[in-house]
Amino acid sequence: MKGPESKPPGKPQGLFQRLPTEIFRPLAAPNRDRYWRLLVKLNDQCFGPDAPGGMDEGLLHGYVTSQIEDALIEEDGWIEEDEGGLVQTPLNVRANTILTVLVDSGWLKEERHGLRRLIRMAPTVQKLLEMLKRFGEEGPLFVAGKVQVIYTQLQAIAKSPAEQAHAFQEVSEQAQSLIMMLNGTAARVREVMDQLRNSMETPEFVEGFFAEYVTTLFLKDYQSLRTDNHPLRFRHDIVRIARSLRDVSDNRAALLDWYKANYQRKSAIDVETIFERDISRLLRFDEVERYLDRLDDAVSLATRQALSFLHYRLRSQGRIDRLIDLAVAAVNEGEALKRAMNWTFGGGTMFSEQGLRTPKTPKEKPKLNVIRRPKMTDEQIAASKLRQAMTLSRRVTRGDIDFYLNEVAKPGERCSSESLPITSVRQLSLFLALSRAAFLSSRPRNLLDRENAPLLAMLNHIEFVIEPDYMDTELLSVRKFSLRRTTKDV
Repeated sequence: MKGPESKPPGKPQGLFQRLPTEIFRPLAAPNRDRYWRLLVKLNDQCFGPDAPGGMDEGLLHGYVTSQIEDALIEEDGWIEEDEGGLVQTPLNVRANTILTVLVDSGWLKEERHGLRRLIRMAPTVQKLLEMLKRFGEEGPLFVAGKVQVIYTQLQAIAKSPAEQAHAFQEVSEQAQSLIMMLNGTAARVREVMDQLRNSMETPEFVEGFFAEYVTTLFLKDYQSLRTDNHPLRFRHDIVRIARSLRDVSDNRAALLDWYKANYQRKSAIDVETIFERDISRLLRFDEVERYLDRLDDAVSLATRQALSFLHYRLRSQGRIDRLIDLAVAAVNEGEALKRAMNWTFGGGTMFSEQGLRTPKTPKEKPKLNVIRRPKMTDEQIAASKLRQAMTLSRRVTRGDIDFYLNEVAKPGERCSSESLPITSVRQLSLFLALSRAAFLSSRPRNLLDRENAPLLAMLNHIEFVIEPDYMDTELLSVRKFSLRRTTKDV
């Protein structure tokens, strides 16, 4: 399949001469919503202008596949399509299958560079994706901003046509887009009203009318279009500047020179035709009043229809008046004919003291029982004291270490691990703490974790030297070490 890059330049091209023929196939599949969100995700994270930096020739096949796998994990529930097997297959197989679909349809291109398989998105396809994304996220239009931009750029073009000629065509396209929006808004208002009238429930109609009306769906600044400060007051100046660019010979020649240099047409008539087309787009600002009147008529008609609809719904809601009249007539007729009537109410008088709901009796607050401390037996007391003694014998503090070392050496004197006594559980715990500290002190500081750092911080007044030989006793076998307490903080 040849993409748009293989077409010769300078010739007019149609849609499918610029794009791959099957590019819309994923967007027409049962999983079109998921394909669309996946394409947007890949464009944002892999190929778009805001994506993290990658290789110029493309991204690795495995990296793109991992991004698709992440998208499948975040949003699963793909529908089984005609090919079959997409939903039941493993995650990596599904990601490769989806990537193959995107490559075959033309959204992505796969190329080989040696042993590497690289994936990239063609610039034309990326531009199409950005246009579709912008169309899908399009919200209400600010007419004031677009008119102000057009008027400002036209003023700059009128001052120096030769230097600003490149901006003239962009201004004309902006004017064309704005005029088409104003011209089609009236029809879109009618479409919204047709959709709202199909709502059978009054709350749905009210919510749609006030939430999806002109100011929040089409024109954000509709209420200020007719004010004196709205930039649409410059529409006559826009028309005047456009006519001066067309009729003044110097201005016209400067703009035509730019058109001839950029469009490269053989016939001068074609260039002038394009120039006149762009001028006519700006001259349509002279008809803005007609578009605004048409929009006002559509909004007024929609408002009247909405008020009439609400008035009818409120007047006819449940036909309560008619139902009450029928009920009274039925009661009178039944009483006159001595006929029993069936209704949903209970027997007896409808409005009576007996028919009222029984009052709620307040609940009494529960009485709280006094909490009594259980009395411990002698065995429980002995077991508790034994556990406390066990805990204290295994406790290691800085004071306990200094008291333990005072039996062997004074501060400033060096002593070896073999001279440290181990005659009780208490001394064994203190000896193990010193052995652990000696081992940790020999390791680089950047390799220490948070659990071991407090031990060294507590014993920062002791200098350790670890030895290669081992010390074997009846209780343990550890590396030999020596230590010396400094005189500070002792």
